[in-house]
Amino acid sequence: MEPISDAIRLAGGMVYALGAEHVSVVAEEPQLSQSEKFANRPPTERQALYQNNKDVAIVCAQNSISMSVFAGKPASLTALEMCFYNLDRIAGFKHFPNLRSLCIMTQDLDKIEGLSESPLLEKLWICETNVAEIEGLQSCTELKELYLYSNQLQRIEGLNSCTKLEKLWLSDNDISIMENLHPLTQLRELHIGNNRIASVGDALDGNMCLENLNISGNLISSFREVLFLARLPQLSALCLSDANFADNPICSLCNYQTHVIYHLPNLKSLDTLDVTDESRRIINATVLKKRMYYNMRIRTIKRNTNFLLKLLATRAAVEIEKVEGEIQVLIQRTKRVKKRRDDLILTKEARGKHLPVDLMTKLAGANTRLQHFIQNKSRLVRELQAHRGEVTLQISQQSDMAIRKLLLELETGGNVRFEDEQRDDAWFAACEVLVKKLLTRAKALNSGKNIRVHRISRVHNRYLRNTYEASLAALPSFATSSKGGGKGGSSTALDAERAIDHLWYQGARDDFEDVFSVVEYGFCEETDDGGIADTVLPNFLECAGPPQDQMEVRLGMPPSNTTPSAKRLQQALVVKAPTGYAVKIDEVSVNRPPVPRRRSSVAPSAHVPPRAEDAPKRFAFADTQILLPEYFVEYSLDTPSAHLMSRLEQFLIDLAFSNKLSQAGMPAMVSEFLKQDNVLQTPIHSELVDLPLAIIESRFPEVTIGDDTSGFLDYTFKHTVTSDATPVVDFLNLSSVKIKSLSEQTFFAQIKSLSLSGCGLSSIGSLSEFPQLEALDLSFNKIAHLHTLRIAATLKSLDIAGNAIVRREEFDTVIKMGQSLSELDTRFNPICKSKGYRSYMSTRLPGLRTLDGVAYRAESANPQIRIDLPLLIEHSSTQPHLFRPLSVRTQTGYGFSATQNEYWRLAHHPHINEALMIEALTTLELDSCNLFDLQNVPSGMVNLRWASFRNNSIRDVSPLAQFSRLEELALENNEIETIEPLTALKSLAKLDVSLNRITSIDCARGFQSLMLFSMENNNVDTLKPLAELPTLMELYCGNNEVNDMLSIFPLRDLPRLIILDFTGNAVCQLDSYRLFTIYHLARLKILDGTGISAKEQAAAREAYLGKLTIELLGEKIGHQTFKVISELDLRNCKIREIDCFTGLDFRNLRKLTFDNNLLTSIDCFIGLSGLRSLSLNNNKIERLLVSDAPTVGPASTSAANLRNDSTAPERRMSTKGLLPSLEELHLGHNMITRIADLGLHRLPQLRTLYLHGNRIGKIDGLDQLRNLTELVLDKNHIKGADPGSFASLEKLRDLHIKENRIKSLANFETLQGLQRLYMSNNRIHEISEIEKTKLPNLVELSLAANAVARKQMYRWAVMMRFPLIMGIDGTEVIEEERQRAQMFYLERSAAQGDMNPMIKLVAPTTQLLPSQINGGAKLPIKISSVVLDGLEMKLGANPVGFLSLRQ
Repeated sequence: MEPISDAIRLAGGMVYALGAEHVSVVAEEPQLSQSEKFANRPPTERQALYQNNKDVAIVCAQNSISMSVFAGKPASLTALEMCFYNLDRIAGFKHFPNLRSLCIMTQDLDKIEGLSESPLLEKLWICETNVAEIEGLQSCTELKELYLYSNQLQRIEGLNSCTKLEKLWLSDNDISIMENLHPLTQLRELHIGNNRIASVGDALDGNMCLENLNISGNLISSFREVLFLARLPQLSALCLSDANFADNPICSLCNYQTHVIYHLPNLKSLDTLDVTDESRRIINATVLKKRMYYNMRIRTIKRNTNFLLKLLATRAAVEIEKVEGEIQVLIQRTKRVKKRRDDLILTKEARGKHLPVDLMTKLAGANTRLQHFIQNKSRLVRELQAHRGEVTLQISQQSDMAIRKLLLELETGGNVRFEDEQRDDAWFAACEVLVKKLLTRAKALNSGKNIRVHRISRVHNRYLRNTYEASLAALPSFATSSKGGGKGGSSTALDAERAIDHLWYQGARDDFEDVFSVVEYGFCEETDDGGIADTVLPNFLECAGPPQDQMEVRLGMPPSNTTPSAKRLQQALVVKAPTGYAVKIDEVSVNRPPVPRRRSSVAPSAHVPPRAEDAPKRFAFADTQILLPEYFVEYSLDTPSAHLMSRLEQFLIDLAFSNKLSQAGMPAMVSEFLKQDNVLQTPIHSELVDLPLAIIESRFPEVTIGDDTSGFLDYTFKHTVTSDATPVVDFLNLSSVKIKSLSEQTFFAQIKSLSLSGCGLSSIGSLSEFPQLEALDLSFNKIAHLHTLRIAATLKSLDIAGNAIVRREEFDTVIKMGQSLSELDTRFNPICKSKGYRSYMSTRLPGLRTLDGVAYRAESANPQIRIDLPLLIEHSSTQPHLFRPLSVRTQTGYGFSATQNEYWRLAHHPHINEALMIEALTTLELDSCNLFDLQNVPSGMVNLRWASFRNNSIRDVSPLAQFSRLEELALENNEIETIEPLTALKSLAKLDVSLNRITSIDCARGFQSLMLFSMENNNVDTLKPLAELPTLMELYCGNNEVNDMLSIFPLRDLPRLIILDFTGNAVCQLDSYRLFTIYHLARLKILDGTGISAKEQAAAREAYLGKLTIELLGEKIGHQTFKVISELDLRNCKIREIDCFTGLDFRNLRKLTFDNNLLTSIDCFIGLSGLRSLSLNNNKIERLLVSDAPTVGPASTSAANLRNDSTAPERRMSTKGLLPSLEELHLGHNMITRIADLGLHRLPQLRTLYLHGNRIGKIDGLDQLRNLTELVLDKNHIKGADPGSFASLEKLRDLHIKENRIKSLANFETLQGLQRLYMSNNRIHEISEIEKTKLPNLVELSLAANAVARKQMYRWAVMMRFPLIMGIDGTEVIEEERQRAQMFYLERSAAQGDMNPMIKLVAPTTQLLPSQINGGAKLPIKISSVVLDGLEMKLGANPVGFLSLRQ
């Protein structure tokens, strides 16, 4: 192995790749190729070549090849190099038949040649030469590596035979177009940096094995070019910015790395830097948030557009239905007139009677008059429909325009964006002046046309602005002015500044996409031969009507020639340009009318000469880089039909043309407008209002000649045959005759015309007995089904108008048997409001000439498109990633489809069969294809992941259930009634079924992978099934039937829901809707198109934190049938406010438990008339009602005080109906300080009252509770009872007053019926206190933990004082104990002769005076125990005192 020459290593700075580090000279004897003609030359002949052939000598010298090696071992020479030698041609290499590697560097070559005899060549370097064309490689079929960098190449060509090529280096050349790379199917590495390539296009579609691509140093400027590379599944390394070359312009754009890495998910290296998993995760999250933001804005535009269109359709439908109702009456009268005429003819033919000429004349006149008014009103209906379609078209176009702007901003990563006008912005004021100047110049050229500017947006294109500034700085005068040298420089700068002007660009008249193309890419117009044409810009507006818009076809609008285009939106750009550098200027001649000269009293300024008005001109520019689109103007031309607009229509169109279409509050603006006077009464088309029916009847009474049906003939046999039973007519008119059935008659076989109009039929038989029937009239009956109808093959006319047919499938029998039908009338049926029914009937009955009374033209129909391979190729793609979601698209034009773009289209290869092509499809978009069913969708699309069928008439979606890999499905604007078949799609992540007829989504729980669900503009009234979708993040359900917040509540269980839209539902009109939704759906970020702020979240918490609503109550109990509830337990729920009992039916509610909550009053329970038990322990109640004022001073609510209280009537009036049946009330552990403040007198039936654990210091406010039997006052601050504390508690049986501060039992004697008294843990010291209590019915007493309970004789004293006592301090009193007590007192009494021994025993050693006993003098306090919060703390404060007590 010999090392490569030092010269090559020294040139390493210029050599980018050699493919091998050494030139190999193989010493072993290789096996020679038998195809080489020089392989078997004798050594002597090869020695002669070495000595005599100059080319061979040069090659051998450059590679240090000796004669012996060349002559004796030619097969070992596999690698050669020619570097730094004045080689002017490639020659001599044919004498090296086993050559596999050839390196030619830095030579004076002009052409690639001499390689036709080197078929084994695998590596080839021809670098740093003057080669301008790739050629001479036809024989190099084994070539795997080709290095052609640093040459003069201008095109990529001549590589068709190099099909095994794996590496290709074309860097540092002059190539401007990537082309002719399709044959290189095994190419893995492509270096094409430092050229002039501006677009990738589909040049790499055939290079599916490409792994490494270096395209740095070129002119790639748009993010869209990156998307072409997404079709390369193996691409792992991409270089758009390299240290060896300059950057592409795309590298200076915002979000460059984010955009590239996101759209190339298999990329491992970008610009020589590794793409880590963490960085990709962050980028994916960033893009997801950005897409959700734009999706939200686009959804807002679509929602507002649908709102406007729905309002417009509602208003128009009222007027149209009114006219159609009059048409129905007129048509019915026409049929009755015909009935009378036919009856006369039938009578004459059957009985030979003469026809009454006068009557026949009147009937003919009435028929003519009726037909006249029918035609007029039918024309009126068509004109109204066409006018509504025109207004709809304009609003839809503007909606598309707004969406297109957002899509452009999204797909360019924010580098191209539109700044909406703001009146306070300085740029808007300047732009307004410019636009007015441009329009002023155009007045003379556009006489008679009123130009209305609706919206101005400022264009921000980072790349175009950078290019413009750089190109402008390179211009001679601008370059001089930038130096700022002296006086001359200042003058040049002024000239340069004056050279800047603003021109107008409207795009090609037949292609309005030019405007958006210029906004993104700038100006670049090509000639027919592929050259670059001059860009011509006028300085005035050229008014030209817009071309026929494709949206008319997509919206199903018939060609309208009755109503001209009133206001079609157009777009234009205000372009900033240095007019001094225009290559050509053409002045436009204008015939100006004479204008009277004005006299000015103001003298012109001395230093600013007066300036003449600019003349209209056209400027041609060769250099388009000095043109900068600065403002985007949307305008329209008013036509003579503009005055036909109603006030409402004018307002809606102006609103759609403004920037308010993208604002969430737009519906509120419309609502405010509708409140104005005479808005709803404004006619849609004032000049088209025809004569009302009442006026017609008064002016032309002959139209009512057929209203009397009493004389109409029935179908009896005598009327239809002669005396000899011969049929006399071939028609049978039974209109307005009430019949039950048609009896079989022999003459039926002759009938050709049968009329059963207005017969009250609800069904129709087979009519098989009319084999020659040609005309059948079944109008104005009650027929809803046609499946039993069997019509003759001869039938040509069928009138089924004015019935109850709802579904188009009812016509299947007619379609099957009536292929000869030429006239069909289905007007005034519910099906007429069905989407696409006219197209359905026309495609199923190709022979129709008249449909619904209107002449039908086959060329104007939209036939159903047949789903076949050519259609799939046009509307499908094999793209591995969907970069434009199906949910964010326009109705037409740019952004309409995810497949109608050059980087997503399906490249059809002829050698791939149909089955393989269908199997490879990942995207299918059949929008606006006039589809009625999906039965013909190919079943072999096993890899289908994204599908769209918008704007069709599809009802059955079950055929889509077979595509199990579907991830995104768009079915917007169809006639779908159920989505249950779609639950079989387990991978479905995005589903759009907006604008359909869905009424129930009970099956939605089957979509376990759904992340986005759009069901706007349907008839759904409950969202409960959505609560079981754990992956749902975006939910759009605007304009449905969600009427109450109860339907929103189940959504709080969705853990990932962050975007929710309810706009247009009745629930949005509720005052508390937004705060309620924000609180209960805490994870939401966007609601109804508006972001949720921190202030709103705080307000929601303030309003609903701890608030029990109807929705929360329903969720707690599991149903909404409140009237069956008898008990309700909602303890430990942190409830602080209740808003669910008012206005609802809780008739059977008897017991409520709200312990451990945060309630402060019972106002919320007012009205629960049947409530008997209410538990409110551990709340924060101070008063029962918020309106109750605290009592000031000594409180007494006795009957006498209430009678004397002047406010008592008001108090009783305000509390009328306050829990009238309540018997048990628990208010333990609240914040009550005074019982009187509770107003318990309003609870007359109260029997049990719990007030333990409060801060009550006094027993009052109980005097009206005459039915009270149990009172609990434990753990309060009560020190004793007042004389009136228990005055009215005659029925009190149990009193709990433990753990208080009571020292005396005085005033307890009023409780004569008391049976149980619990007073443990108080401050009763003396046994004498027991004597003060006279409770004759007391059976149980508890004085435990009182000082008196520790005294001797305590129990005996209690037994003797209360003879019925059964228990003391929790211990039962046994009879033996009672007897001992009695014996003890009797013995002591007998010994002392004391008639009242008890007082002696229990009296203290120190006798107290009566005045002291009655409280006349204060005694020192001797603390024996202190009770704090239920804990007994015994303190021996005074041992002497305890000693004296013991004594």
